[in-house]
Amino acid sequence: MSATKYRQRILSAVVLMAVLAACAAPRLETENLDPMETVSSFAVLPYHVIAPPAGEQVARAYFGGATYLSAPIQEGAAPYLDDLLRKHLVGKPGIVYITRPVGEEIYRSPGPDGTAEERRIFLDKVGRTSGADAMLAGFVYAFEDKKGSALGVDRPAYVAFDLYIIRLADGRILWRNSFARRQKDLTQSILEAKEFFKAGAKWLTAEQLASLGFEEMMSTFPVLGSTPEATQ
Repeated sequence: MSATKYRQRILSAVVLMAVLAACAAPRLETENLDPMETVSSFAVLPYHVIAPPAGEQVARAYFGGATYLSAPIQEGAAPYLDDLLRKHLVGKPGIVYITRPVGEEIYRSPGPDGTAEERRIFLDKVGRTSGADAMLAGFVYAFEDKKGSALGVDRPAYVAFDLYIIRLADGRILWRNSFARRQKDLTQSILEAKEFFKAGAKWLTAEQLASLGFEEMMSTFPVLGSTPEATQ
């Protein structure tokens, strides 16, 4: 093979590779797209209580499969978490709040804890009700108040809850975070010192512990921008 023909083949191969790369570029760009960019509106469901199966002490999340040690859930825990979430969502774009009565109706069978088909029906119900692209759904597994005073306790407060952003079209989890903690004092673990002093070096109620935990949980929440909210 002459040097001229060899150079021509090399040049042809380079051109072919460039053409193939150009054709493939749009597909690769789509695959690497931030999934949050496919969402412009969010249905915010009220916090929902998840209890463990009868006779068990561990509750399983509806989405993702995480497990939490359950505990008594004091009255008003879910609405309290709703309020904390709303404070964090002030000014975020495309927010549609689902009221608690409507949310409780959505969670009635078929709910997200059933088969894949029942979960699909649940997601469709959220979409029809809100017209949103995704949902923010939070669940509470424990909300046990302390037994004692701010200076001393027989049993510290314990809370466990999480929050999800789930795309309604396919059920994909776009973001998730959780908080599950029983307050400890400095004699139990020096690693808890920062948290104990952040709490004012006192024993917190379940609501106070949840408030601190919510701040921690939302530290990784996606930045969504700023527009007014709607309510359904």
